[in-house]
Amino acid sequence: MTSTTVVVGDAVEHDGLLWAPKSGATASAEEFIAARTRIVELQQRSQWNPWVMDDHEAEWDAAVEVFEQWTRAEPGFRTKTSRQVDAWMARLDREFEAKRKREDREYERNKMRYDPEREASRLALLEDQAYERYLLHQLDDYRSGRYGWGLPAEKREAEIAELEDKLATCRARIEQLIPVVGDSEDVVDRRGWLPSDRRELSLSMYRFDREREVRALRAAIVEHEAALKATKDKAEQAEIRPKLQDARYKLDGWLAVPPLTADEMCSECARPLANHGWRLTHWDGPCAAWPRHAAHIREVREMFFKMVERSKPAPPPPPKPEPLAVVPSGLPIADVMQRLAEIQKQHPDAVVKRGGANRWEVWPNTRPEDAGPS
Repeated sequence: MTSTTVVVGDAVEHDGLLWAPKSGATASAEEFIAARTRIVELQQRSQWNPWVMDDHEAEWDAAVEVFEQWTRAEPGFRTKTSRQVDAWMARLDREFEAKRKREDREYERNKMRYDPEREASRLALLEDQAYERYLLHQLDDYRSGRYGWGLPAEKREAEIAELEDKLATCRARIEQLIPVVGDSEDVVDRRGWLPSDRRELSLSMYRFDREREVRALRAAIVEHEAALKATKDKAEQAEIRPKLQDARYKLDGWLAVPPLTADEMCSECARPLANHGWRLTHWDGPCAAWPRHAAHIREVREMFFKMVERSKPAPPPPPKPEPLAVVPSGLPIADVMQRLAEIQKQHPDAVVKRGGANRWEVWPNTRPEDAGPS
């Protein structure tokens, strides 16, 4: 932002606005301009990096203290009253509600032209177009010698030929999908949302995720640094250092992300569109909504579940059935009759079967219609 300052009597014109010191002000015009410039700068930076306000809280408070010593000085300028501010806020609420209702009506109209085949074709087209860019990048690396420079000439040519075949197949699919999809930005989902609508939501979600991750990583770094400083044990230090290094690496990645617009977001997930592809970093990867990649993920997941099932120990065999009671052979008849009478009181529906060693075994009656011994 380009700033211009013009002295007008006791007032100062800065960036098209006229300012004058309040009664009793001690801050000079230069101090006021510096404070206002810093306030605007911190506000702008905090739009994408909200933690900036935490880092510069004391500086912000000092700048505000200086800023509030000056006031607007245009002839006839009046600060809005509380009632005027309330009316302004109410008008904004009405405008927002009217916009929301217009969007809802538009979504309802769009639902009437929802085509699941066209939606699926659009996702397949996005995947193939991303794959085409990846193949072109790979071919350029091979042909320029940036990749595979140590390969024998025949091997290099074979790799290039394979990439060219894949590129031809990919482009053939793209040619088939383009007539089906038409304008990809005009393809609605089952809710009636256009890709541009979903990108607005993706950006909001991504900003929330980024802020949450940055704050968590900053806290983790402070914790790891304190723990590392507090211990002299080498084993504990060896355990803490990789965690600290990993947190710093991830934090640097999040902080390096420049301010994004909705147009730069994926319409299917809360990630920047530039992050989608086949580069092997923790930051990039295909979109989970792309059909072939989604099918691959489902296949890998099923294979993993099957592997887990196979790795589980086999359940123990069921316990061998045991008789309710046993009457050994060789007992006097009176003893046998007494023993059976006692068993009958406990298990009146049981049946007697011949067991091993000429024993009599008493078993539960599994056939009520047949209470006799087998």
